[in-house]
Amino acid sequence: GAPALTHRVVRASTERGPAGQSGAAGQSGAAGQSGATGRAGATGRAGATGRAGVTGQSGATSTSAEVRGAAGPVVAILGAAGKSGSLSAAAARQAGASKIIGVVPHEAEAGQLRAAGSAGPNAGGGLVDEIVVADARDPVAVSAAIRQAGGPADVTVVCVDVPGCEGGAILATAAGGTVIFFSMATSFSAAALGAEGVAADVTMLVGNGYVPGHAELALDLIRSQPGVRALFDRRNDWPKRA
Repeated sequence: GAPALTHRVVRASTERGPAGQSGAAGQSGAAGQSGATGRAGATGRAGATGRAGVTGQSGATSTSAEVRGAAGPVVAILGAAGKSGSLSAAAARQAGASKIIGVVPHEAEAGQLRAAGSAGPNAGGGLVDEIVVADARDPVAVSAAIRQAGGPADVTVVCVDVPGCEGGAILATAAGGTVIFFSMATSFSAAALGAEGVAADVTMLVGNGYVPGHAELALDLIRSQPGVRALFDRRNDWPKRA
């Protein structure tokens, strides 16, 4: 579900411009056809999320058509070398992200991203444009690192299954931006109260693991994106095919 939800949010952000340019999501917002958050919507700051609330997530578009037009958003992926993280990075690229910042906890995972042909904007369409080595549980450090790499992010995706990553994701996101929590370790009270405490005007989404078309999108990304496939092969020791 993480890549499909990321694809939808990034595509919507691309259509309306980076965070802060056009205010709340309207007809072209991340809620798909209906704009503001509904029961099956995505964002829209006037819906159930409020200014810093947490909304459930059950619907999404799954198209894989690349978005053209307005400059795309900056996207930060916490846990970019993992399965969900790498798929979300590829989905963000496909949806029109202008810059993708991959955050990993140590140099070993940074090396995996580089080996997948992901480091630098001239890497032939790699998974990420910038690699940041930082502890996602350290809010100040991870926020500063993402900003130094080209942030703040318009969309931040959390694919790190360890507690305490809420603050860093919120601080690294631009005003009017979106944080997607796709981690079972997320503390909803820490996210909501933390955003309120630092006066962060961000929309927060919680992926529930299902998005219509998510399986097809994930398989398409594995088949069509060499960087994703390389990471999956390395993690699973799949035999190389001739």
